[in-house]
Amino acid sequence: MVEAYDIAASARAAFDQLMQQLQLHAVLTLAAPGEAPEGLHTTGDWVFNALWTLLHVPCVAVPVGLGPQHLPVGIQLIGARYSDADLLHVAKEIATALDVRGPMRGSKPQ
Repeated sequence: MVEAYDIAASARAAFDQLMQQLQLHAVLTLAAPGEAPEGLHTTGDWVFNALWTLLHVPCVAVPVGLGPQHLPVGIQLIGARYSDADLLHVAKEIATALDVRGPMRGSKPQ
């Protein structure tokens, strides 16, 4: 168990170093395998989050469109450890640039 914890700690340090060396503000990856599930019984498949949880890094999902069932599909942005505020800024800029929402329900087209 101690060896596993040490490997995880080493991986965190390596990821920190890589983000700094490459001067990355975020890493873009898949948020989930496919579109969001229908209903409110689950938030969906978290399979792609295990690595980021192990590394203790912030993640934020950004919607990029709709899947075959007209449910959201998203990307996920990963930041360096302790860069939560910076990652949220990057996510906001990307979401604004993508602007896949279209007209809000109940709003009048402009």
